[in-house]
Amino acid sequence: MFKGNTDAESIKLNKFEVPIIAQWIRINPTRWQDRISMRIELYGCEY
Repeated sequence: MFKGNTDAESIKLNKFEVPIIAQWIRINPTRWQDRISMRIELYGCEY
């Protein structure tokens, strides 16, 4: 489970411990504060 930021301005960087190979990635938020909102950027490399 990844921890996210708690305000609208900060950035929280999370990294996978091992590389993954995937065509799709599903993100299921489990907790939020007040109203739910999510912005993500996924970085990868050519396989």
